[in-house]
Amino acid sequence: MKVGVNGAVRDISDLKVGANGAVRQASELWIGVDGATKKVWPLIPVGTEFIIDLVGQTTWTCPVSGLYSVELHGGGGGGGGASFIQYSTFSYGSYEGAGGGGSGFLTQLELKQDNTYIIIIGEGGAAGKAGQAGGAGGQGENGGSGGQSSFGGMYSVPGGTGGQGDESQRYVPNKGGSGTGNIGLSGADGENSEGSGISSFDGANGGSGGGKYGNRYGKGGSGGGITTTFPRTPLPGKAGADGACIITYLG
Repeated sequence: MKVGVNGAVRDISDLKVGANGAVRQASELWIGVDGATKKVWPLIPVGTEFIIDLVGQTTWTCPVSGLYSVELHGGGGGGGGASFIQYSTFSYGSYEGAGGGGSGFLTQLELKQDNTYIIIIGEGGAAGKAGQAGGAGGQGENGGSGGQSSFGGMYSVPGGTGGQGDESQRYVPNKGGSGTGNIGLSGADGENSEGSGISSFDGANGGSGGGKYGNRYGKGGSGGGITTTFPRTPLPGKAGADGACIITYLG
């Protein structure tokens, strides 16, 4: 909203008021309308959040000009599948699947009231399949990478990469997927062991998407584990979380 100040037109957010003898910036403004008061600035409370988490393309119209934070998450990488590989008659190894990488990008920018922004939300990466128990070639599969998300054609963040599941070399763990963006974290490496030393339904943890909502959106899927009972059976990883765009009004 614009007002006249000393003959010039200025944005209402710049308006100064007197408070106890000091000049301070106004945090809100009310006017009289037909005998009642009406709030005209700010139009929405500071801290108001808009969460767009539908995979695909959508639009968002800015309700009021001002400073906003944009927390953008691509899809998290899928977790790798686990393996239980027999090297020879009396020699075998178990491999946890690695966690998928998280995806997250955080920035602040000025947005204008009534401007419409195109937002694209990426899907989480597919889970890696588990390898067949025993025998050569029993490796699991890598998790899939998550889909890219973007805001208004100005910012984009790739999805996290998938966790590894196809490692077969002795003593070498499956590697966690890479985090993307300025706040996405990488997934954890899987454990591996000679014999049946691993016995956990859950493999390595997926990386967080970072920020306030990174454990809900853009988080990498966990890797597959190994069943705790005989016969030990490798398990698939888990899919990465879908992305989202969280827009917060800062004033």
